[in-house]
Amino acid sequence: MASTAYVSTWPTDPRAFESLFEATPSAIFALDRAGRIVGANAAASQLTGYSRDELIELDISQLAQDSIQFVSDALTAAEKREASAVEMDFRRKDASLVPVQVTTIPILDGKHAGGVFFRVEEAHYLTEMRRTRAHMRTLAYYDSLTGLPNRIFFQERLRDALEHAPGQLPCVALLFLDVDRFKDINDTLGHALGDRFLQLVGERLVLLVKNRGIVARLGGDEFVVLAPCRGDADVRELAEELLATADQPYRIEGYEQFITTSIGISVYPDHGRNDQALIKNADIAMYHAKEQGRNAYFFYDESLEAPIRSRLAQEKQLRRALKHDEFRLQYQPIMRIADGNPLVAVEALVRWNHPSEGMLGPDAFIPAAEASGLIVPLGEWVQKTGAAQMRQWQERFGFLVLAINISARQFHQRDLCERLVEIVTGAGLLPQAIEVEITESMALFDAEHAVETIRGLKRIGAQIAIDDFGTGHSSLNYLRRFDADHIKIDRSFVAGLGGPGSDDTIVKAIIAMGHSLGLKIIAEGVETPEQYEFLRAQGCDLVQGNLFAPPMDPSQLEKLLAARV
Repeated sequence: MASTAYVSTWPTDPRAFESLFEATPSAIFALDRAGRIVGANAAASQLTGYSRDELIELDISQLAQDSIQFVSDALTAAEKREASAVEMDFRRKDASLVPVQVTTIPILDGKHAGGVFFRVEEAHYLTEMRRTRAHMRTLAYYDSLTGLPNRIFFQERLRDALEHAPGQLPCVALLFLDVDRFKDINDTLGHALGDRFLQLVGERLVLLVKNRGIVARLGGDEFVVLAPCRGDADVRELAEELLATADQPYRIEGYEQFITTSIGISVYPDHGRNDQALIKNADIAMYHAKEQGRNAYFFYDESLEAPIRSRLAQEKQLRRALKHDEFRLQYQPIMRIADGNPLVAVEALVRWNHPSEGMLGPDAFIPAAEASGLIVPLGEWVQKTGAAQMRQWQERFGFLVLAINISARQFHQRDLCERLVEIVTGAGLLPQAIEVEITESMALFDAEHAVETIRGLKRIGAQIAIDDFGTGHSSLNYLRRFDADHIKIDRSFVAGLGGPGSDDTIVKAIIAMGHSLGLKIIAEGVETPEQYEFLRAQGCDLVQGNLFAPPMDPSQLEKLLAARV
C-alpha cells in the first residue's frame, strides 16, 4: 500500500489561540519575566473580582500574597522551560481568600521563555478538606457542650504561657473552679437542663474574664482560668470576681437556680514550673476550698497535700471495706411512751469493723464516703442488710419498723423510690415496714425536689421522718408540704433539757407544732430519767437513746425482741 503523508490541520492564525485563551473555563494569567500580569481571560476576572484592565496593572504576587516564593520559583522554572504545580490561596478584590490549584506553563519565545502562563482552577475539594480539618480541630481542641477550649487546648496554651513567662509578667495564675453540689442540680433538673446550666456558667466566666486570660472546661463541672498576673493581689481580685459572678442567680427554662463555686489557685513559678504540677496543685487547693465549706478560694500550699493524701487513702480503704464486707449494722430501739415504752422500731446504724483500728463509728468514715460518692453503694448495702435482717425478725417477733438514713446523694437520685422498692420487696418486706429518715437541711436544700421525692416515697408505702429537726432553717410551710410521719428532735436540744439555756422552750415548741400538723414526735439522744420525764410530760410520742438501749448488734437486740413477744 502506498504511504500517505500526514497533513496538519491545526490552525496557524493567532486569533485561534486568542479564542482558545479566552474560551477556556480555567482562569489564565499571562506573566512577563518580572511577574507582571500582561494578559488575563474572562475566567481570571470572574475568579478574582478584578476587571481585566485592573488585573493588567497588578503584579501576580499581589494575588498570591502568601506564596511569593512560589511565584519566584515558577518564573525561574519557566526560564528552564519547566512546568510546575502547587496549591495556594488567591486573594480576591474583596480581600476574601479562595483555595486554588495553580499550574505554570512557560511562554516560549523561540528558544527562550518570554514569560509564564498561570492556569488557576478553584479547588473546591480544598475548601471541603479545610472545612473538615477545621471541624476535626474543633472536636480535638474545643468542648462540644460549651464551645470553650478543652483540656488539650488549655494545656497547650499553658505550656506556651510558661515558655514565654520569664520574659514577660512575673507570674502566671491558674484558677481551678468547681461548681459546688452540681450533682444535686443535675439530679434535680435532669441532665438536659444540667448541660444548659454548664453552658450558662461558661458564658458568664468568658464575659467576666474577657481579655485578661482564657477560660476552658476541663470536663464535668470543672472550669479553669489561665491569666497572666503581676502578683497575688491581681489573682485575689480575679478570684473574688469569679466567686461573686457565680453567686448571681441562673434562670433556666423557668427555674431559678443559685450556686456557689470553689476555687483552687496555683501560681507560676511559686507553685510549679510545668503544666502538670500547676494543674495538680490548683486541684488540691480547690478540694481544700470545698472541705472548708465551699464558696471560697485558696492558694496552693504544700501543707494542703497531707489531708488530701489521707482522704485518698481512706477512700481506698473504704472501697476495700465494701469489697471485703467489713461494715456492720447495729440497731438502736425506738420506744413508744404512751403504752409503757414498748419497742416499736429500730434505727439501722452503720459501723466499720476496721482491720487495724477496730469498730469505727460513722463520724470516722461517713464524710469521706459522702465526698467520694461511695455513700451510694454503702447506703444500698445498709438497706439490703437491714431489710434482710428485719424480715427474719418479723417472722420471729412480729411487725417491726426499720428506720434507715438516706444520704444527700441518695436522696437526689431520680430512681430512689424504684431502688428502695426493689430492695425491700426483694427481702420479702412490705414498704410500710420502712421509715426513711431525711435530715431537715437536706430536705430544704431543694425543697421542691424534696416534696416530690417524699410524695414518691409515700406512694410506695414508706414512712418519712424529718431528722435533726431544729438544726436547720426550719420552714413551717415546707414542713406541712413534706407530708412526713415523724419529726425527730435533734439530740443537741434533748441534751440541754433542764439546763440554763432555752432548749426547754424549743423542745416544747417543736412538740406542739408537730402535733398541730398531725405529726408524731421522736426525741433522740435521751440519756437521763429527767430528760425522759420532761418529754413524757410534754406529750412526746417516741424516744430513742442510751437510757433505754444503746446501738447493739443483732444478737443483743434479739433478746429485747424476745422479751417483747
